[in-house]
Amino acid sequence: MTNLGTPSDVIHQELNLCNQGRSMFHLICYKGNYECLVQILNIERVYLKKTLFDQLYREKQRYRFKNMDIKHGHLVSTVFHDADTVKRHEEFNIRVQSLFEQYARDLYIRMRRILTQQDQPHRRNPIHYGAMSKYTKCFKTIEALLNFDLETDPEGYDEFLKLFFELQLLET
Repeated sequence: MTNLGTPSDVIHQELNLCNQGRSMFHLICYKGNYECLVQILNIERVYLKKTLFDQLYREKQRYRFKNMDIKHGHLVSTVFHDADTVKRHEEFNIRVQSLFEQYARDLYIRMRRILTQQDQPHRRNPIHYGAMSKYTKCFKTIEALLNFDLETDPEGYDEFLKLFFELQLLET
């Protein structure tokens, strides 16, 4: 798909680091480049979703289903399908559920890798760099980085938010 390889290859690559162990996310959070961060995170999600779509397509082929057989996750009419088709559909639904769970785990692992990457001299992650900065959109950038489409907020986010606003009020 790209010069880097397939989406599956790209999404499982390690982050590129500079000599001090910083990734692009350290600099983006420090400078408050919100728009840039949103684009990069969207690309990450697109790659994960493309990988999920490819897996779903292979499963659909494996269970020999056509687009006309399934509407909104249910068989169109179980009256016209034999018991084997109904059983294959139930197995297919179980497999699809496990694929979506794997997608959520992959998204969580990728974001954890981004958020926990520490630089060498100071052992700080991208959130530290955003919290130390006085650039305009740092808070918005950190908020976008912490909001990665899962229903739960990271542990300690409210305390971090309170501390962040207190630090922003300090004079330099």
